[in-house]
Amino acid sequence: GANVSVSLTDEFLKPVERNGAYTPRWPEENPKYTKRVSAREVWDAIIKNATDHAEPGLIFWDKMTEYLPANAYPRFRSVSTNPCSEISLSPYDSCRLISINVTGYVRHAFEKNSHFDWVLFKHDVSTAVQMCDNLVDLELELIEKLKAVSSDKEERALWQKLWNAGHEGRRTGLGLHGIGDMLAQLTIKYDSEDALNFIGKLEAVLRNVAYETSIELAKVRGKFPAFDWNIEKDNAFIKTLPDDILSGL
Repeated sequence: GANVSVSLTDEFLKPVERNGAYTPRWPEENPKYTKRVSAREVWDAIIKNATDHAEPGLIFWDKMTEYLPANAYPRFRSVSTNPCSEISLSPYDSCRLISINVTGYVRHAFEKNSHFDWVLFKHDVSTAVQMCDNLVDLELELIEKLKAVSSDKEERALWQKLWNAGHEGRRTGLGLHGIGDMLAQLTIKYDSEDALNFIGKLEAVLRNVAYETSIELAKVRGKFPAFDWNIEKDNAFIKTLPDDILSGL
């Protein structure tokens, strides 16, 4: 009943590009099992199954961690994902996730004059960021209650580690779903340059409004305790932010 995702590293993707060989191994460190295979054949099998059965999903691990600001902090470096692989996590952290269904912002769907309601989308992204931050407080409050009623010393220690990770990092996750249906509603072909350009704009607006709202929240509620600009400033994702947002950080 769970979806399946495959973690792909640059070590695998580079030989896929040049049609070279690759050595899968298990376990990754001190492997007992290895086999030299064609990287392109493995890639083609993954893509065929994803096309035919919608499984597996793909996680481009090296690119994801390179662009993840949290990964710049030694104690918040990613070690795995949550069970459904929507977000990479450091030890004892939680997948506090909110997803926005973008089909709800299309006006005059499937018609020639269909268009996207950017004003409402920006408003809802800002609201969702505040909801994400509130969710951290709700989780911390619940952990405090669970820790208080626990009689087991090891269990209380575990709850404390979860509380520390949530309190110091206040990690949140805000994403989108329904993009394929949204493109259809806008009469944009899925695998077209127009689709890529529209999605690029959509994600840029999501990023910018989310960060603008986060900055305003920090002015009112305070920054998350672990925040250190000198750690984050050279992150690849942070460098994609517009200058007016960077000045606020």
